[in-house]
Parts: sequence; structure tokens; C-alpha cells
Amino acid sequence: MQRILIVDDSTTIRKAAISELQKGRYNVDGAGSCEEGLKLFQENDYQLVILDVEMPDRNGFETLIELKKIEKFLKNKVQVIFFTGTDRSALREKGFALGATDFIIKEFGAGKLLLGVNKILRPSLRFEGATALCIDDMKTYRKIVVNSFSQLGINVIEAADGKEALEILKKDHEKIDLILTDKEMPVVDGLALVKEVRGKMGLVNIPIIIVSADPSKESIIEFFNAGVNDYLIKPYLKEELVARSYTHLETYYLRKILRESVKEQEVLGKLKDDFLAVCSHDLRSPLNGILGFSDLLMSEDSLNDDQKGMASLINKSGKYLLELINNLLDLQKMNFKENLVFTNSCPVKLIQNCIDTMRPAAEVKGIKIVFDNKISIDK
Repeated sequence: MQRILIVDDSTTIRKAAISELQKGRYNVDGAGSCEEGLKLFQENDYQLVILDVEMPDRNGFETLIELKKIEKFLKNKVQVIFFTGTDRSALREKGFALGATDFIIKEFGAGKLLLGVNKILRPSLRFEGATALCIDDMKTYRKIVVNSFSQLGINVIEAADGKEALEILKKDHEKIDLILTDKEMPVVDGLALVKEVRGKMGLVNIPIIIVSADPSKESIIEFFNAGVNDYLIKPYLKEELVARSYTHLETYYLRKILRESVKEQEVLGKLKDDFLAVCSHDLRSPLNGILGFSDLLMSEDSLNDDQKGMASLINKSGKYLLELINNLLDLQKMNFKENLVFTNSCPVKLIQNCIDTMRPAAEVKGIKIVFDNKISIDK
């Protein structure tokens, strides 16, 4: 089993990455710091190291330099991936110049990390777990497809004609990642199948390759007009079948990852909206109680000036928090494209309120806050 080392100071990210890679049957070790990672790297035999760019003790680039020094004494060259939430061209240029193999953005749930790792460590099994639907009335050709795709780790569901294939697709089309269909078949031929899949079934994303013994331009135009992504002319070479299928599966998987990422963002957006709804209700109620009692304290004659000043600070802090909550609700309105009412605000008063709020905490630490204001509030 191939062994991977992931170095990231975030426990949450480390656990998520390890879990994703273990599903791909990799042996994964995690390190929370660069020093820990370098120690593990010296003690174990790794085929791949995944580095976070930004870490407290030293950054990923410095760690890669140290790894390269150790690698000189190893028999095999170790591949390195930078796993980062910040993807900038300058970072990529620096990483690749130091010897990194790839940069992968931190996105969990869509399998992007596993896909990137498979691309490096298991190029022949990059699409392991994918499923292709092979439709051909000749068993010999179906066998060629099964043998060829097995080398890519692709499962194959066989169908002898278009009618049988449509029944499979109607039952569970979500499991199908590629359709390879012959043109000439009894009952329902390949062209009719494609029109049914693209038209009535509305499956526009699944790549379809059609196989035909007719190489004429008219037939090829007819194929593309029906909605196929590519075609093969019988008899075809095994290498040609693998190369064409590989290209379309690559595109399909990238689109699939993008769609899943969009869905995740929609879920996160809903969670954010729900949180804002909680702010408008659950946070306002206790805050109004604090403001009410602080108003009473400020009007209490038995309190001295210092005590009334403290009550005033409580009141100002409460109003400031209430304003923050209202700002969050305004952001929610913007998301729903509701009209917002904008009013003028005095920056001097805003700064002064912030200082008044922070001054007690600063004084406890022996810090004195001075606001040198040369702007008249009346202007």
C-alpha cells in the first residue's frame, strides 16, 4: 500500500484529508508541524508528501527545501503536493521552482484531493471506481472494452442493445460516468439511444462515445448533431479507445467536482442565512435586556460618577453589538437583493465609540489609548 505524509497545522483539515485519502486505500500519516513532518519523513518511506503552505513554525516552501536535502540520501524521488487555501500564481511559480509536483486547493467533500493524488501515484487507475455503460450487440467488442477499461480501474456495465441500456439508465443513471455505444444494433440503435438520453431523459452531462463502421463525414455530422461527444471507427485500437475515454472522463470528473462544489457552497450559504436569522431573534432579546438595565443604572441617583460611567460603557458596548447584528441583517438583505437605506456617519464618533469600548480592557493590561483628533465633529 502506498504511503502518504500530510503536514498541516490544522487538526480539522488533517483529519478530513486523511479520511478522504484512506477511502482511496492509501496509508496516510499526519503531522501538525513541519518539524514533526520532517522527523516522520526521515523515519518512514513515503511516495508522496502533502504540504500546507502557511504554518506557524516554518512555511511549506522552507519545509520542501529541507525535504529535498533529506531526499538526496533516499533511493526513490518523493512527489510533493502543496495543499493550500490561497492559490496565487506567485506561490505556484515558487513552489514549482523548488520541485513541487502540483498545487491543490483545500476543498473537501468533492474528492478533489484524492483525484489529484491518484493522478500522480496511480495514473493508470485515476478513474478507479468510475462506471461505464458499454452497449454493443457483439460480445467480442464488449469484452475488448471490459479488458481495456479494467486497466483504468473503471467498472463496466454491459448491454446487448439500446433498449436494455435505456432500462439501465432509467433505473440508476447517476452511477454512469461514461456511455460507449455501437451505432448499428437491433431493437434500438446507438443513434436513437443518444437522442433518447440527451432529449427525453435530459442527461446532457454524461459523455457519450459512439462506435460505427461508417467513416463518412455525413455520419459523423449526424452523430454530433444527436449529442455525442466523440466517435470511434470500427475496427478501433485498444489504445485509441483508452485515450478517447480517458479524455472525456477527465472533463466529466472536473465538471462533476465543480457541480458538487457549487452544491456545497449553496449549503454553506443556507447555513449562513440560518445563522443570521438566529442573530435577529435569539441575540437581540438578551441584548435588549442588557441595554434596558444599563439605562436604569445610568439614571440611578445612588451611583457615583465612576459607577455611572461604567454603566454608560456597558450601554455603549451593547448598542455597538446591536449595530453589528443589524449590519449582519443588512448583508442578508443584500443577498436577497432588497433595497437598503444608506445614511451619513461620522467617522470621529465611530472611532471614539470604539476607543471607549476598548479602554477598560486596555487599562487592565497597562495600555493607554490616545485618540489625536484634529477634526471638528460639528463640521
